[in-house]
Amino acid sequence: MTNTLPFSLSFKTPVQRYMSPALITLIFVLVYCAGYGQQMVLPKQNDRWAIQKDGSITWDIKDRLPHTDHIEMSGEKVSLWVKYAIDDQGMLNISRTVVFPTFRIIPNDTYGNIIYSFRDNELPRFYINDKLLVLDPSEHDDHGNISVDVKSISQKGIMRISAFSGSGGQVKIERSLFPSADKPLAVEEFKMTNVSEKPLTVSMEKLFRAQTTDAARSIPAAHTVIVRSVNDGRQTLQPGQSTVFSVCYLATDDVSTLATIDPEKERTGRENRIDQILSPLQLQTPDSILNTEFAFAKIRATESIFKTKRGYMHGPGGLSYYAAIWANDQAEYVSPYFAFSGDSIGNLSAMNCYRLFASYMNPDYKPVPSSIVAEGDTFWNGAGDRGDQAMIAYGASRYALAQGNADSARVLWPLIKWCLNYNKKHLNESGVVTSDADELEGRFPSGKANLSTNSLYYDALVSAGFLCK
Repeated sequence: MTNTLPFSLSFKTPVQRYMSPALITLIFVLVYCAGYGQQMVLPKQNDRWAIQKDGSITWDIKDRLPHTDHIEMSGEKVSLWVKYAIDDQGMLNISRTVVFPTFRIIPNDTYGNIIYSFRDNELPRFYINDKLLVLDPSEHDDHGNISVDVKSISQKGIMRISAFSGSGGQVKIERSLFPSADKPLAVEEFKMTNVSEKPLTVSMEKLFRAQTTDAARSIPAAHTVIVRSVNDGRQTLQPGQSTVFSVCYLATDDVSTLATIDPEKERTGRENRIDQILSPLQLQTPDSILNTEFAFAKIRATESIFKTKRGYMHGPGGLSYYAAIWANDQAEYVSPYFAFSGDSIGNLSAMNCYRLFASYMNPDYKPVPSSIVAEGDTFWNGAGDRGDQAMIAYGASRYALAQGNADSARVLWPLIKWCLNYNKKHLNESGVVTSDADELEGRFPSGKANLSTNSLYYDALVSAGFLCK
């Protein structure tokens, strides 16, 4: 493909020439938004975040307070949803919600995973020269306690918070929050550096708190969620010297076999996973905002893949949707993208997505479910046929074309053919495919035949034709 546009998509893996209408549309939207073809004059923005040379974004906290935001970060066995707020006095408040998608409870449905939230007042207490460091703004700063002066927050797969202790600033405090890449574990690190000219002491209290679910509501048995400190205790720091305290949030089915946690190793694993996601496919335009937005979308789309007992399953997250797949979100949307992404785990999740849907094919051509949930143990079909067979035929055809692997295409072909035949059997007298609803699931009237299902079916036929050749 000849690049005649003022930007490029950099592929470091082989890609076939078959680009989906959605990807082509994205390219032209990017061109239009960047103002090529005509000079667009955009109003000046007062940006809160600034893009850094390493690709991260940083908010230097100065004014425009109060402000609240949130971010979700995921690994194979955990999702960490962080809500952070800075009040008009500059005090930071954090709430951490940790989801463990493969630890199931009754009812074992779309939402049947354990989920717990932890606030600042549930952390172990920290001391500097035996004075309490106040992390929770609801605590009164009296009796000589030390407040936290937050300077900046940055994001790039790890949420990093830079602060100083009190107005004197004797200690620099660098907090990092991130999920483990492959364990049911989330980590919060507190790196403390003595930036004064005298030795001082820092300490973190020891914490081990466990909560166990009701065994009668747990699958297959009770689960335990643990908050524990790592590297707790008291240390003396010379000027310029640092130490790292950690708080870990984890789930287990056997407390007696808890492994030693190495927060530094977990952070390195998370950094490596982010690099693995970002490296293969990059958008390079003269607009750094578009480039960064593309990179961050890559992170979120690719990190949210969970290793379940039925294989890798991509999930939208959002504190609701984990260890489950949908005919639209996964089969139609993200799986075709993974063929371009160059990410091995993404491609495993795509093939597994289509394999799971293929297990519902039947000789009577009854519709496959809209969603396969609970690690593949059950399904949801509450909106009837939303055009799901058109979604799957479209997505699987596009994935096979873009990936360019003949063996994978042969595996996918029976599913594609079955879904195309299903749609053909649902043509009305005008040659239009009928379905109970479209992807909006009845949020708006869609009639007995709708444009969404038919557009997908048309593209699936075209794409399957290319695939046959």
